[in-house]
This record gives sequence, C-alpha cells and structure tokens, in this order.
Amino acid sequence: MAPQTQPLSIIAQVNISASPVAPIQPSFNMGLIVGSSPRIPQSKRVLEVLYANWQTTMAAAGFVSTDPEYIAMGLYFAQSPNPNYGWVGLQDLTAVQTAIPHAGNAGTGYKVGDVVSVSQGSPVTGSGLQLTVSTIGGSGAVTGLTKIVGSQGTGYVLGNGLAATGGSGTGLEVDITVLGETLLDAVTSCRAASFQWWGLYCCGAAAADHEAIVAAVQSMAPPAYYFGNTSDAAVPTSATTDVMSILQAALYGRCNLTYSTTQGGLYPANTYFGAAVMGAAMGLNSGLAGSFFTLANRSLIGVTTEPLTTAQMTAIAGIPVQGTVGKGGNVYVSVGNSYNFFLPGQEPGGNRFWQTLNRDMLASFMQYGIFNLLNSNTIPRNNAGQTSFIDACNAACAESASIGYLAGGPWGGKQILNLNFGDPVPLGYLCQSQKYPNPKPAGNMAMPVYCAIVESGSAEAVVIAVYVTVA
Repeated sequence: MAPQTQPLSIIAQVNISASPVAPIQPSFNMGLIVGSSPRIPQSKRVLEVLYANWQTTMAAAGFVSTDPEYIAMGLYFAQSPNPNYGWVGLQDLTAVQTAIPHAGNAGTGYKVGDVVSVSQGSPVTGSGLQLTVSTIGGSGAVTGLTKIVGSQGTGYVLGNGLAATGGSGTGLEVDITVLGETLLDAVTSCRAASFQWWGLYCCGAAAADHEAIVAAVQSMAPPAYYFGNTSDAAVPTSATTDVMSILQAALYGRCNLTYSTTQGGLYPANTYFGAAVMGAAMGLNSGLAGSFFTLANRSLIGVTTEPLTTAQMTAIAGIPVQGTVGKGGNVYVSVGNSYNFFLPGQEPGGNRFWQTLNRDMLASFMQYGIFNLLNSNTIPRNNAGQTSFIDACNAACAESASIGYLAGGPWGGKQILNLNFGDPVPLGYLCQSQKYPNPKPAGNMAMPVYCAIVESGSAEAVVIAVYVTVA
C-alpha cells in the first residue's frame, strides 16, 4: 500500500488571479485613404495595409497602379520616416443616394418612422437598402422617404417601381433616382467599420466634400483628423466664399488643408497632396520619448512646390506676416532656392496640427489610464481613493511630457484650485482635486480632477537683428 501524502497547499496555498485584459488604445499614427475604386466589398469596407507589403496587399485586393487610392497610398508611405500602417476605405458608387415613392404606387397603411427594405434583381443584385418613411398622405400613402446612413445598400442601378418590404403598410414601390455614396457617407461607414485610424484623406474631394467631412470630423468618436488639398483658384485671393474661407469662418479644427495644383498637368501627384502630408504626420508620430514634432518646415516626398507670390502666401497662410494666419490654410513652397518647406501646419480655426494631435493623445492616455484603474481595482469614494485618480492623470501627463509635448513653465491661465496665474509648473503639468466634503454628495461619482498643462510649443521662425559699425 503506497504511503499517503498531503498536498503542498496545506503549507503554501497559491491563488492565481489573472488581470483583465486592457483594451487597446486607439492609434494616432494610422491614416485612412478613401476612394471610389470598386476593389473592396462594402461588407468589408476597409482594408488594412502595411508599409512592408502595401503594394502586394492592394494588388491582391484588385487595385491597379492607376487607381487614385493606390497613387495616394504610394505618397503616404513614401514619406520619411514612413508610417508603418495605413488603411484604404470604400466609397460605394453602387449604393443608393436618393429614392422616392413610385408615382401611383405609394402604398397604403404606412406610418411615419416605418423602415422599409428595397432589393433589386436581375441583371444586378442590389441589396441592403433601407429607407425610413418620413412623410405620409391620405390612407397612409408614402409621400417621402429618407435614406438611412449606413444602410445605403450596394450593387444597385437606377430603376423604377421596385417593391418595398416591411413597415406597417402594403403596396409601396420605390424609384431609385440617384446612385452613389457621398464621401461623407463613406467616411461615416469607414469609421463604423474600424476605430483604429486617426488620419483621414479622401480622393477626389471637392469643396462641398471638404466642408461636409470637416464638419463631421469635429465630433467624430473616436477622434479623427482630416487632411485635404484644394486647387480652388479663389483660395490665393481676397475672396471670402472659397472653401478655406468657409472653413475658417466656422473656426474648424481637426483639419489641415493645403493649396495645391498640378500646374497645368505637369505634376499630377499634387492632386493627392494631402495624402503626402498625412503620411509625414503619421510617420513622425512614433509616440517614443522625445518624438514631439510639428509639420512646419517639413520637406515632402513625391509632390512639388507651388509657385506662389508673397501676396498669395499671405492670403492663404499669413506668411510671412508674423501673427497672422491668412485663411488658415497651408502651402508647400521653395525657400531660398535650396529648400522645399511645408508651411505652417495650421488649422482653419487657428490652432496648429501638433496641438490637436497631442491633446487627442493626452486625452486617450487619461481615459485608458482611468479605465484600467477602475477595471482592476475597487476605488474607495474617499480622499485616499481620490489620490488614485490623480495619480492616473499624472501618469498620463508624464507620458505626454516624455514625448516632449509638455514642458515646465509658468502657468498662464485662470486660477485652478491652488494654482494661480504666474505660478511655476515645473513638470509641465499639475493635477489637483478638492477633498470630499462632509457629508459626501449622493451618487457614485468621484470628485473632479483638474489637470493644468503647459504646452512646450515650437519655434518655427526667428527675427535676427544685426548691428554694424565701421572700424
């Protein structure tokens, strides 16, 4: 009979707890290029490509070297340092843009808000279109239909008298009168398909597209940033109705728009100039210590400078008049017959690109730091627990400071708790919180944390005074 033995746990009991998997933070160094070449199925909507094999990946998806997305992606990856990742998105020109009730067959018994589906058979296979009944007439006949963004369908052609299914009524037939997603429709669908990209460029965007997309990007979640270019001849003038002037009047951020032309067809790659700017930005944003950068005074690969006069540069970008921004646009010009510089890297609302990028990154560091804190700990609702939130915010600010975005300096803002105007902020950030009152307010919210940050900024130009005397 074998001798009995006892488990080691009576001496040393080991309990293993696996930490929850932290969510992946959004990336701020990936750009999406949207175009209408019919290579990506709508069901997939976006295609991820890597620098190491982007040409092979795009060719396998059916792209050819003359497709706008292929050309733009080439400029994107050509920058130095190059981005590691990119995305291609589909603008589906076989999706439905406008559909109306068919005359004489508007159905009966429908209600406002009903959702109906419309398919299209041979010789095409249109499917996925859903419409909302927006207005009705007598007996519930449909008088108006509204497209549901994200449900525009795919594979349609123009057609009349297509049967609709669903909703409260019967007998509705639909005419498809306008085909093709707008670029805004496509961008909205690409955001729903992937949260990983931050930069955005759209092939073939016209002024109306720029305006619609920039307006949408202001509140997009997760955040995004739009890079674009325009050849509108009114931009380098005193006109006030061109696309740059309109974006500036709205004080839009999250947008970098450049004046760029092909100069009579001599430089066709300039059609995709914004893709090169996006590639430079995404390639420079490594997130490593000391990696802070601006777009000002950068040289770009694969695109050509614009032959602008000083008056035109001033109108577009406020250059070289210090303290002015012109129309809030950007230019790529030859300087001193020796350098090609992108200037100044600004937004229509007056901020610089680096400010929006790094503020987005800092917000992300904070959000995910707080999430990970709450996901792995029970934080008491007292002053000791409040210190945990302050520590998480300090850690996020320290990460931004290591990049170089934050730097020590005097506080130039309004009073925040114990921080007054002119007080030194040696680390470039100061996170504070009030103590819990007694008694505590009802609910489960912690006390607010107030984070004061000092941006390092960037010197992009200098005035040199030279004093001369005669010997």
